Amino acid sequence: MDIYKLKMRIGDNLFEAEGNKETVQAQFEMFKELVLKVPSIKTPAETAPQAHNRQSDQVSPPNEQLDKIMKVDGRIVSLTVAAETTDDAVMLLMYGQKIHRNNDSVTGSELMDGLKVSGQAVERIDRIMEKASKGGFCIILGHKRSKRYRLTNKGISKAREIAQDRIALVA
Repeated sequence: MDIYKLKMRIGDNLFEAEGNKETVQAQFEMFKELVLKVPSIKTPAETAPQAHNRQSDQVSPPNEQLDKIMKVDGRIVSLTVAAETTDDAVMLLMYGQKIHRNNDSVTGSELMDGLKVSGQAVERIDRIMEKASKGGFCIILGHKRSKRYRLTNKGISKAREIAQDRIALVA
């Protein structure tokens, strides 16, 4: 007697059976009926993608637009346009690290190097970041020389506003 094996995936459901051909086919037919009867559960993001996309288009500039005001070279994100203040430049660099490099936890040296390449070098980044932290724009992680900086939701919103302002000047 030949052993018949069938393994098939339908969506997130996996069917796997072994036995004689008629039994396996009968079980597979029952499996198909059950899978088709079960309603698919959608996440909130899947249920309203158009509304989400419209809202995010208004709030955050697309990466192509960010490329007009910043560039990435290895671990360094730098600005191609001048920011009004050093604080604004730091916010843009942190946002660029998040968007372009998927780096949520930015080191002080990454920010210092980005400012240097952008033509806005500073002696100490920790003082600027302390001010941003007190304003609720970032969170400081670590101690002494091993500090890392992460944008808060408020900081991301502020950085988006600054980016849109700088993009408007370039466009």
